[in-house]
Amino acid sequence: MLANEKREILEMCNWLIDNGIATVDELLLVTYMNGYNMRVLNDVLYYRTGYHNREQWEKEETK
Repeated sequence: MLANEKREILEMCNWLIDNGIATVDELLLVTYMNGYNMRVLNDVLYYRTGYHNREQWEKEETK
């Protein structure tokens, strides 16, 4: 995994937590079971909000 990719994943984790979409413990559990990657984090976003990615959430929720 590249440094840029790791940074993007960490930023997504922090964003999910900061926006109340997931807790630290939930993300630790899900990424431990399914892998530490953007697909898994986008799955968390989808199952919690119905949005497929951060850009879609931001577009809809900041109207």
